Amino acid sequence: MKRILGFAVCAALLIAAVAVLSILAFPGEERQRAIITSAGIAFMTQGIGFGIVYLMAPSNVMLGWGAGMLARIITLAVHGFLGARIMGLPLDASLLSLAAFFFVTSLIEPLFLPQPPVPARAPR
Repeated sequence: MKRILGFAVCAALLIAAVAVLSILAFPGEERQRAIITSAGIAFMTQGIGFGIVYLMAPSNVMLGWGAGMLARIITLAVHGFLGARIMGLPLDASLLSLAAFFFVTSLIEPLFLPQPPVPARAPR
């Protein structure tokens, strides 16, 4: 539970930092709304993606990580083709910020996954 909470806190802090930088790079009220919306989407998707990886880590971490990445790619595509358009958000700020949020939070995932036990060395 500590690892999941730690990931959530670190992901929220990273997303907030990237959101501030994105807002500075994309000024304007509509773009700010797009970045904040993408931040919320990224946090929720990353939580689900990390949950998948965390649950699958003991048996097959690569399969879990692949499923989490697939969820992120699908989210990015759906947000680009439908979500941003339905909400009337600028596509440039929406998609670039969402991709950036996914990227930086994916980098910290391995730090919070359970570590496999190290096999004992056979005596010589």
